[in-house]
Amino acid sequence: MKLNRNFFRSALLAAALGVGAMHVQSAEPLEVGLLNFPPYYVLENESKVVGGYWYEFLKTLMDRTGLEYAFKGYPPKRLYLNVGEGVTKIWMGTIGVAEYEGKVLVSPKAISEINMELYTMGSEDSLPKSVEELKGKSLITIRGYNYSGLIKELSDPKNNIKLETANTHEAAFQMLQAGRASFLLDYIEPASETLAKLSFPAVNKVSLKRVPIYIMVSKTLPDAQAVMDKIMKTYEVVNLENKLKAETKFKKRP
Repeated sequence: MKLNRNFFRSALLAAALGVGAMHVQSAEPLEVGLLNFPPYYVLENESKVVGGYWYEFLKTLMDRTGLEYAFKGYPPKRLYLNVGEGVTKIWMGTIGVAEYEGKVLVSPKAISEINMELYTMGSEDSLPKSVEELKGKSLITIRGYNYSGLIKELSDPKNNIKLETANTHEAAFQMLQAGRASFLLDYIEPASETLAKLSFPAVNKVSLKRVPIYIMVSKTLPDAQAVMDKIMKTYEVVNLENKLKAETKFKKRP
């Protein structure tokens, strides 16, 4: 007897979607916070949500949970404070941020990861390979970015790092080109987009750190753990669907 493969897959997904039976209540839509971090989150004027890879992922994920939610964009510093204060209930980003550390539930597994890189107009050999090697150097950072908690170490007077702050990725690279500092710390994807837009001269870079990305739920929610459980179980279902789609696509290849 030949099994109907599509029926089997549907049954498997239906069983996994039993998560939908979980009862999670919220008096008002859960605010899901975003910041301008292209190509992952794209905001106009640091408030109007335009798109981005992680935005699309979160939209699919949250739609599938059945939870009532609404996206809201903020400048980085304001978003971090809102997450810590419980204004923003859900956020997907880095951990180790002082404003909300200990005030959120963190997903049991990383959802994604990004590369943090150092850039210079100088020689490749001059690039520090660690924060320790940045001591006594000058460095450009982007306003509001916590750099996964690294900004605290960079700002410590003991490390004697001269920090220059830029308001945008574009301004940061323009400052680097103008010689305002020897190095620039940025994430690879927004940096790459910025360099392409600016038709920037060749720069040297080195990967400083791989940063894991997690989903966080504010502990101010009375049912915070139930919300996290629902999100993560839905995430597993979406992952399963994507794997099945990938397998089907692979099998159809000539």
